[in-house]
Amino acid sequence: MLNTIHIAKIAEDYLSKVMACDISTNSVLPHIRRVLEKFWKTESEGRHYFAHESTIASRTANGIVETPRPMAAYMVSLAYFRWKSEKNKTQIENHNIHWFDPCGGAGIFPVEILRFYFEKLGANNPLSLPKITISEISELGLAVSFINIIVALNAYGISVPDYIKTGKLKLILGDTLDRFHEEEDLFSEKDKFNIIIGNPPYVRASRLSATYKKKLKQKFPGLYGGSADLYTYFIAAGISNISDNGVLTYISPAAYTRAKSCAPLRKWLLKNASLDSFIDLDETKVFEDADLHAAVYVFRKRRCSVENVQYRHIKDEIELDSLLDGRITLNSALVDTPLSAGWAFHASKSSLDDYSRVFAGCVRMQDLDIKIYSGIRPGYSKAFVLNTNQYEGFDPKIRDKWIKPLLLPSNIKKWTGHKNINYMIVIPMGSIQVDQEIISFLAPYKDALAKRAEIKNKDQWYTLRSCSYYKEMEKKKIAFPDLSAHQRFSLVEQGIYVPDGAYFINSENLVLLGILNSSLAKQYFVHRCSSVGNLKSKGRFRFKKEFVKDFPLPRQCLSNGDLQEKIANLVSLMIKKGETEGMKKELDELVQKIYQEK
Repeated sequence: MLNTIHIAKIAEDYLSKVMACDISTNSVLPHIRRVLEKFWKTESEGRHYFAHESTIASRTANGIVETPRPMAAYMVSLAYFRWKSEKNKTQIENHNIHWFDPCGGAGIFPVEILRFYFEKLGANNPLSLPKITISEISELGLAVSFINIIVALNAYGISVPDYIKTGKLKLILGDTLDRFHEEEDLFSEKDKFNIIIGNPPYVRASRLSATYKKKLKQKFPGLYGGSADLYTYFIAAGISNISDNGVLTYISPAAYTRAKSCAPLRKWLLKNASLDSFIDLDETKVFEDADLHAAVYVFRKRRCSVENVQYRHIKDEIELDSLLDGRITLNSALVDTPLSAGWAFHASKSSLDDYSRVFAGCVRMQDLDIKIYSGIRPGYSKAFVLNTNQYEGFDPKIRDKWIKPLLLPSNIKKWTGHKNINYMIVIPMGSIQVDQEIISFLAPYKDALAKRAEIKNKDQWYTLRSCSYYKEMEKKKIAFPDLSAHQRFSLVEQGIYVPDGAYFINSENLVLLGILNSSLAKQYFVHRCSSVGNLKSKGRFRFKKEFVKDFPLPRQCLSNGDLQEKIANLVSLMIKKGETEGMKKELDELVQKIYQEK
């Protein structure tokens, strides 16, 4: 068995003699010694690195979450067999496949690659093992990665020095994105990788420094938008550096498939890669220290005319366990990838054709001069949003002048949601001669209100941010919440405001309201809206206005006609009395007819 002295000696020899060009031994070796001395246990295989209090802050800052071993093992197998599914792969022997992990963490993927070769491919000597390159931004993480590799090799009776002498192991200390960017010809073909695998860092754009954003913009000019998560750049960097017909296999948030901020990435992917496999993990608990809607996916470095993909929607942890242990497999699906929207997966070509046929010949809602506005953002709701008791405490003249009824997003119900009302102090920017009663009420919040970035004139700390559509807010309208498990488009009476977290449409047309709340509309929203979770099961829609404004409508659907009159009368009845199953069925049939007659 290896002991810490043997591990340290192997590491020192390797780092100082073999890898001096890629690693500063003066910085990495102390970390290796620290790991071995303070919290290393060989049986833990990196758990102490991820769990130890000394690593939590840096991991959080760098967006690093630990990939569970069963998931990493599954991804290695998936990547290998999707790579081998190409006919020309017989030209490359297994031991010459070059694997790359661009964000090594604690070495979970390199270790699982080695295990896969030993246990599935029959490797039994250093020459039968593959080439593995690891890049890691953290010196401590790189140290743990290397130690884990040493321990894994020893467990299978392989001489670590002999494997190192083959030149098949390469460690790189630094930010992967410093070396790679989106241009395909950055490296020659011989320098590219056959399989890239990993768990890229998840860091929101708002947490990236201005200096780092500037670097991203320089390296990824065609992708940079200022609001995309850091992991999206790792997707492009990886695809740019795999060999022809090579594969990239990542686990990351699934948001890039729908989010507006990732539209440049999706456009770039259409030109430079082909989606091979996609596993929607929904909101299944995958990571111990992170909750997110994740996905595992495989891209190839090629294009094809039809996006046939291997696909699975995982609904819960039981189904995830079944996938990881091989009791269930992936199915075939088609992915619809229009540039103007996110990806949509269809179980068959007939399903895709049916979806396309329903909306063929329609126009976008915005093309009918229908506009969507964001709710009013107070910037500090605690000061401006009132309950009934607070509202009634003001003089009636003050209420009439400065306070508006407010429909909170949670109170927006399907069809109509103006029965549960709060109130909001509305003082437009630039207002003068504001009544002292209002100023006195807001005074306890003065410091917080003055700190709002949108308030340029600090003398007017009591006003709302600038807004050009107060008049539209005063009219009758259709409102809807940003986040909802189902469609909740609601007719809202004039004079009632909605805050941020909700949107409103400058229309009171009952036919439009009926269409938006129909089952046919749900087909569109399921395939086009971003979401929290999978919309086909327990997920919640993100009804962002960019998705709703592109909603497809028959050009004449809002004109006068028999169908329109029937829909309007039915919707009016549902507003007054509430919907029944019979009414919902009747509405769906009428909406289907109006789309068939377009």
